[in-house]
Amino acid sequence: MRDWQKEMTDQIGREVQRLRGDRSLLWLETRTGELGHKVARSGISQLENGNRRSISVAEWLVLAAALETPPLLLLWPKYPDGNTAMLPKFETDAFSAHSWLAGKYSLEWKDLEGCGAIEPILTNHPVPLVSLVEQVGEALPPFAEIARMLNGDAEQIAAAKASLAAFRKKARELNRQIEALGGYIDETSNEEN
Repeated sequence: MRDWQKEMTDQIGREVQRLRGDRSLLWLETRTGELGHKVARSGISQLENGNRRSISVAEWLVLAAALETPPLLLLWPKYPDGNTAMLPKFETDAFSAHSWLAGKYSLEWKDLEGCGAIEPILTNHPVPLVSLVEQVGEALPPFAEIARMLNGDAEQIAAAKASLAAFRKKARELNRQIEALGGYIDETSNEEN
């Protein structure tokens, strides 16, 4: 049986090596230290050479930041269409794997053959919390339109203010729903003018 953890670690190691390019292990060790979580040269070398069984989430994130790439592209680099092992017994395209990790797709379990063997199915239904946060952004009227209205006559200015008031109302309701699902809303960033 495949060792999925080792495969994922090796994948990250190959990408770290590719993205590091001609830069030295010392450079990468120093850069991760500057970012607050130093990854030793020996650990990076072992990772790149396939001699590590695992990598911590902290190392994965700081290596991605040091190499100026999204962490997902270290884990599943064949974005968007390449096939990837999203789970030990489940392969899909990298786009779907990325979408699942970001909460834009949901993972459901189904008995596809009616024999009791449960298999994962990806759906393009976002996790409710993610969906609500996206709705906040969609509820915001286009800034260009509001700016144009604010430079117009009194009727256009009134329409712009009404549009912003409607957005604030919608945003407050969505924020309440987000918090009800366990999301965190920073109230200091919400101005109520």
